[in-house]
Amino acid sequence: MTPTTLEAAAGQRAGTLVLAVLSVEIDRVAALIDELEAASYEPARRDSGKGLREVLAIPRAIGSVAYCDGILAGISVAAPLESFGHALGGFPDDEFGKHSTLYFVDTTVDSRMRRRGIGRALKVAQLGTARVQGYRYASGRNRVVLADGMLALNISLGGRILTRIANAYSDGIHPDSAHYYRITL
Repeated sequence: MTPTTLEAAAGQRAGTLVLAVLSVEIDRVAALIDELEAASYEPARRDSGKGLREVLAIPRAIGSVAYCDGILAGISVAAPLESFGHALGGFPDDEFGKHSTLYFVDTTVDSRMRRRGIGRALKVAQLGTARVQGYRYASGRNRVVLADGMLALNISLGGRILTRIANAYSDGIHPDSAHYYRITL
């Protein structure tokens, strides 16, 4: 775990960022993850520390946690696409069943620490690990409007939108759709 100094896009010092393996840290930060999720998302998109612990138990799952100046700044959890077919909303991903795709379940950055490169650092670390583990792709879904910033990050990492999933959350908040994207590794 080597600290990395990040520079914000505007050239301002973002602080010292330390990335760690979430499966090692999960017991220590599960309650903090619950707080982070509650502060960041509407109920339909929240994951719990307990739920993410279960995802991390899936073989070939990858989880990262970021600390900025000693404070929990963000998390990112991904696992094989085959474990999340229900999230595709009926979209027939042609890679489903081939065990070639890492599915991003959750990437959350503390709202007070956004726009510092933390989400990018988490994703880049996971994409690198995914390549080493033999994945060919990474995919996920981003809620239309409410997650446009994360969609922009995924596109900047080489992602392309494959489809728009209607009725993705069924929580009465509109828009109730998500963009499903894929990044070629």
